[in-house]
Amino acid sequence: MKILVRVDVSRAIGTGHWRRMSNLLEAMQGAEGVFLVRTDDPGNSLFAGSGARFLEEADEVEAMRRLCASEQIDLVLVDLLNYPAGYLAGLKSRLACKVVSFHEYPHPGGVGDLGVNYNTFDGFESAGSSSFLAGPAYIIVNRELVGTKRAAETRGVLVSFGGSDPSGFTEAALRRVVPLLPELPFIIHSGPFSSAIAGPSLETTANLQYAQPGSFFNLLASCQIVVTAAGNAMYEAMFLGMVPLLVAHNPHQAEFARNAARYGACQYFGMHPAVDWPALTDSLRAHYAHPLLPPCRLVDGQGAERLAASIKQLYS
Repeated sequence: MKILVRVDVSRAIGTGHWRRMSNLLEAMQGAEGVFLVRTDDPGNSLFAGSGARFLEEADEVEAMRRLCASEQIDLVLVDLLNYPAGYLAGLKSRLACKVVSFHEYPHPGGVGDLGVNYNTFDGFESAGSSSFLAGPAYIIVNRELVGTKRAAETRGVLVSFGGSDPSGFTEAALRRVVPLLPELPFIIHSGPFSSAIAGPSLETTANLQYAQPGSFFNLLASCQIVVTAAGNAMYEAMFLGMVPLLVAHNPHQAEFARNAARYGACQYFGMHPAVDWPALTDSLRAHYAHPLLPPCRLVDGQGAERLAASIKQLYS
């Protein structure tokens, strides 16, 4: 099966859509993916060796139609933050293949042949149907993470706010949290689209280190507790049996964090620019030695396989 994957990756949106589609393709054995990306940084190392095509045309549906024809595409996966009015209907009318769409907001304009919102959005418990797969049962977890176990001895507070950190949370944490907890070791991890890098404008203290490029999953598995945004890393921490301390870049992340917090799966401290940094600091101080344990498991690591099976059934 040859699959066209359409995503946006940018400093404002981050890298989450790219990551989850890459993870899904890994679970679809035998599938070949062709990525079509709109981005503000095509030279970013994230794309190195990926063979990604970069979208520049205004009429992207026509660009996708041509690419589907030239590459003999069998299926289209679309994972956008926002869908313009009529977008999915336009794809359905102009493409000669099935369309599967991934969502983070409500989908009044339809979902193509199959829609997916695996997040803990408002009302996710009763939102699913045969044409719309909803809730954490479908969370896509990377195969590397599935094979990763928590370290026997964990240490440090891992601070990572996504692939781009558009809200400047890293610098806020360096100013408003790290100096108040000198007894705790902090590890700062920055994504490939983030401007938060070690330098004279950021803090350098005895209890602080900046992570070297490498596996984020190993960092996550070896830390004592994680402070992150309510994106992919939130679900990855939950899969490892952690209760992440969360902040939100935007309203949909706030929605996901609030609902996950209802299940005791995380602690939520607010959305930019109104994050309650003092409360987050107090939680770190109170729970670092004995981190909270989740009362239930929202993420079981089988979501990608469930999606692959549903998509295979749709295609066949």
